[in-house]
Amino acid sequence: NGRPHEKVDDEVAQRLNQIFEQPSPNDQQIQHNYDTNTTWFGVEKRNSESVFHSSRRLLDILHESQVGVFKERFPHLVSFIGHTGAGKSTVIKMLMDRAQAQAKLPKDHINLKPVPGLVDDNLPTTGDVHLYADPATYYDQSPILFADSEGMTGGENTPRGIEFCSTDDSESAKKARNLVKDRIIKRLSWGNEPKKNSREFAVKSLFPRILYTFSDVIVFVLREARIFEDVLHLLVEWAAVSISKSVNQPSRPHVIIVLNAAEMTTDDRQWEPEFATDKLLEDYKDSVNNVPYLQNICSSLKLSRSIKTTKDLLNYYYLSVTVLKIPRKGHYMQIDAQLIKLYDNISSKCAESHDIKKRTRMLLNAERLPRYVNAAYDHFTQDLDEPFDFVTEARRDLSPPQDFGGHVLNFILFMYDQWETTGIPMSGLFYRLAEPIASCVMLAATRDKTQGTFSSLLQDTYKAPLSDAVSEFCDKWLRCSFKKDGNSCVNTKLSHEKGHQTRKGVIFARGGYQSSFNYLESFDQWIADIQKVIESLEAKVNSAEKDECSFIPRMHRSVMETFYYKVPSASRFRSHLTCVCCIGKIPENILPCGHIICKACVKCFGDCKGQGLVNLYRCPLHPTTSNWHSPIQIEYKPEEAGVRVLCLDGYIVTLFLALVILREIEMELGDHLPIQSFFDLIVGTSAGGILALGLGVKNWPVSECTSQFKGLCKQAFTKRAPRLFNTFTAITGKGLYRSKAIESALRSAFGNNSLLYGRALHTRSTSIRVAVTTTLAREDRAAVLSNYNTECRSEKLPYVFIRPQDPTQELKVWEAARATSAAPPYFKPFIQGETMRAYTDGAIHHHCPVFIADQERRLLWEDVKDWPPDIVLSIGSGFRTAEDSSSPPETMEISTSDGFFNRRPRPRRAVAGLGYLWRTANKIIEKQLDCEEIWRSYSSQNKSAGDKMRYGDENRNIRLNVHFANELPALDDVKAMDGMEHLAKLMVQETRREIQKVAEKLIASCFYFETVGPAFRNTETGRFQCKGRIHCRFHDVRDIQGLGKILLRYCSQRFVPSFLIKENYGSRLQKYYKESFSITTIENMASRGIFTPLREISIEAIDLSSQTNICLCLHSDNSHVYGVSQELFTTPLEISGFPRNL
Repeated sequence: NGRPHEKVDDEVAQRLNQIFEQPSPNDQQIQHNYDTNTTWFGVEKRNSESVFHSSRRLLDILHESQVGVFKERFPHLVSFIGHTGAGKSTVIKMLMDRAQAQAKLPKDHINLKPVPGLVDDNLPTTGDVHLYADPATYYDQSPILFADSEGMTGGENTPRGIEFCSTDDSESAKKARNLVKDRIIKRLSWGNEPKKNSREFAVKSLFPRILYTFSDVIVFVLREARIFEDVLHLLVEWAAVSISKSVNQPSRPHVIIVLNAAEMTTDDRQWEPEFATDKLLEDYKDSVNNVPYLQNICSSLKLSRSIKTTKDLLNYYYLSVTVLKIPRKGHYMQIDAQLIKLYDNISSKCAESHDIKKRTRMLLNAERLPRYVNAAYDHFTQDLDEPFDFVTEARRDLSPPQDFGGHVLNFILFMYDQWETTGIPMSGLFYRLAEPIASCVMLAATRDKTQGTFSSLLQDTYKAPLSDAVSEFCDKWLRCSFKKDGNSCVNTKLSHEKGHQTRKGVIFARGGYQSSFNYLESFDQWIADIQKVIESLEAKVNSAEKDECSFIPRMHRSVMETFYYKVPSASRFRSHLTCVCCIGKIPENILPCGHIICKACVKCFGDCKGQGLVNLYRCPLHPTTSNWHSPIQIEYKPEEAGVRVLCLDGYIVTLFLALVILREIEMELGDHLPIQSFFDLIVGTSAGGILALGLGVKNWPVSECTSQFKGLCKQAFTKRAPRLFNTFTAITGKGLYRSKAIESALRSAFGNNSLLYGRALHTRSTSIRVAVTTTLAREDRAAVLSNYNTECRSEKLPYVFIRPQDPTQELKVWEAARATSAAPPYFKPFIQGETMRAYTDGAIHHHCPVFIADQERRLLWEDVKDWPPDIVLSIGSGFRTAEDSSSPPETMEISTSDGFFNRRPRPRRAVAGLGYLWRTANKIIEKQLDCEEIWRSYSSQNKSAGDKMRYGDENRNIRLNVHFANELPALDDVKAMDGMEHLAKLMVQETRREIQKVAEKLIASCFYFETVGPAFRNTETGRFQCKGRIHCRFHDVRDIQGLGKILLRYCSQRFVPSFLIKENYGSRLQKYYKESFSITTIENMASRGIFTPLREISIEAIDLSSQTNICLCLHSDNSHVYGVSQELFTTPLEISGFPRNL
């Protein structure tokens, strides 16, 4: 073509030749077999009916590319669409191979790439939609993902890839078909019509809706520019079926039109995207007026007057338009140069899209994107015509409120959902909310004991968080109020990029966001309304002449009852993140009526039976209609009691060591009470997490846990393939063992529908809090799953607390067990269907979860967060020392400032796949060594100089573990179970003394001192005095009976257990005296389940900073209390919450 012969780089020529080289049919068949594993979603025929299928491909890429360097990652989706046979797969492969070559990555770095089509083949090469990872950004914070969609002009022809895999009966083909991991099949509700029950309809109508909605860039590949008007038809048609099928979409996609296999000309300007774009759009600028289909499109649009040229039409559907040419085969260097430009354009457009979504606060990170995509699957398989609403989905993903304003926002959002359909102005909603919010402000100020009048507190303290709540509501959630020709806009202020859209998705006008609710003016008026209500309620308080601490809660209950009665829809308010009663706290208790209220409201509106037990007779929101037959008994840790923590390491086979230790403690306690009765918080990881759920949630005794765990192991470790194929199975990411087997076993053990959090109370609650650790697979970040809620969670915590806003998305108990124990490569990650979150084993980050346990107990019981726990019992699962192992333990960095250990970031790994999986497994095994170091770090924090008197017995932190001189059994060595249990029973004898000490500490922790009235100064002696009684923490008759039987074992004719009070503890003026049980008290406990508190005692202190210690004496050796015995300092049994300053 009159051009000089180009000088070719040999590497470029070889790389491109391998792509252009036509494979034999057999080679192509093998490639298609392996390419099956990249299938993302698609359609297939089952019994003559089309069904939708999706895989874990997106999840797997994001999980396997996570190296822990970034806290959050934001993937970009680039979708390749176009003519059948236009070369989409070839272009993707060229981009991937070039990126891999430039980064000098090994060839097997990412070995799953598209299969280029055969020359002159009229059938689609790729069936369905396949997903590939860009090698250049694979580990980056913003990885680029290439979606290869089935050709648009293939008709009903079966694509080559599907045809090869469905007809090939070879073993390799069968294996390839099985590689599509966790295929989820969904029925197409709209697929009954013959026209819609076709492959072509899915390719042209279903696929575009999903890809257009989530893509940052659309790459439209075609071969011949001379038929561009036909191409334009397809390009517009593809977008036309999609643009109206999403509302509140943060950004439309960019489009890059790739003219593939273009002819070489003498005009070099054609290779510049800017020139090619301007020329093509100029050449075809009048197509909108000449092509019948485009004419019809323009006339049907509400904005037809603003569309004059082809560029205008394309800009209606896409954020920007770029045209780029790639020459035909043979011009290697020009092809390579154009690939660089294509990749640069893709990268820059992705960056632009990222900035837009960041400004609108609608960025989807690696955790959220799969959840939104899965929601779109559910949506579009049910209804093709109803648009997917990003705001609706975002509501399901709200974070826990951090302050009063966050809770108010939750309440406003719920009421807005009910109010929106009425057509009444928004000012009416806020006027209606003024009274309950005013009452909530007064209640919050009363509970927090904030000084000042309620009117001044509204302005000085509560106005700012209320302003934040209303501001966020207006920006992110309040829909546009623009109306025209009977159409109403549903887009919000931050998601108004497309213009004005109806609820059906139709864009009926261009223009910016409009709202009749002016934030500045309306907010001031709302505050004025709240002020008036507060003044009215204040007058009631003043005229009542009663204690406001008791009167205001009763008044608030009346206000909320009236509100919920007048607004019936409000009674349906259900939230796991906001108390429906006070609108100011995290809820904890699910009532029989379904309402969820916080601890403060339970105590306020219930009948307190001492510290730690409340009887609730009716729901405070509708007391007249919720008079239950018997009261709900809700147990809490008594306010003046300390915290008892049980930590369980995770290692499946050696978990029998923990079970044996726990059983030995139970037997040491006379087998009268289950071990979990002595703990307030149980935290476990991996197999220890399963045990924690069994003990704390299901309330199994240790013997039942042992039986269940044996059955679980035998059922779960069902081999997927012979050991010879372990490597192959691990590469596929399926796990060495079948997920269905372990999930079936967990369902059988824990129940199929039992919720981890959110079960309605019908008789009695439990005060045991349970948490298990897991890992968010796509973020490689530690997470906590629990049966409780807590306040004041900081985003700076090194782990995520999982609690969905929507109760329907709550994890079931068996799902939590599966999530904490998904140890790679033995089991694949667990995907929760409702949220599409992917979880892997908790031991990846926290094999010994003691630091998480310590942080959680501080959050759970803020009032005693600075007290040392009564006991932290950490049970290991066996260990070997560094001398036992040929490899050194992993380097640790201990942060003593916040109590958490921080590992050095894992190095950026060069090769993904099998090596990563095995390194992850080895990391879990290596942490057997780390556990002991972690524990030493934790237990040493309270041993600084002078802390012994402050914290009391330094042995309150106890670690029970057994040293193995030989190799630990493999994690999946089920055959070693019986031998391990027998060995554990023998080896645990080495810890007999520690077990006895633990048992007696647990007994002592069952008692606490409850003060009576405030401390005062004795005017005669000048000393300070505090009065109170020693109480038992148990309320249930059977628990008290069990504790009584335990105490009877320590009684004799000459000795009865007693309490030793140590005044001015640790000073030179220490004073000791004894308060004894009567044998009658203990016998009543054992026989009748009744504990009678000892007489009121008065404790003196020389000054306000003096410490007091109260110990339980269980042995006669400690009964001589008038002298100072050394044993009193070495083995004290402090009761709960001591020593402390009274």
